[in-house]
Amino acid sequence: MGGTLLAPVRRALREEERERERAALQRLADEVQALRQLVARSTPTEPAEGSTERRERSRPSG
Repeated sequence: MGGTLLAPVRRALREEERERERAALQRLADEVQALRQLVARSTPTEPAEGSTERRERSRPSG
């Protein structure tokens, strides 16, 4: 009989734990997204100064 009284409490605790895990995963996903945006903003779209690609482009053709 004691088990039946504890079942709703255990269920509530499991739901609470799942909700905490879900919130933690959401925070991690938000952090990952923010880091991806930061990397995208800080990654140069032009080749770095002195890179092979830039030297080849600036070399006169002919």
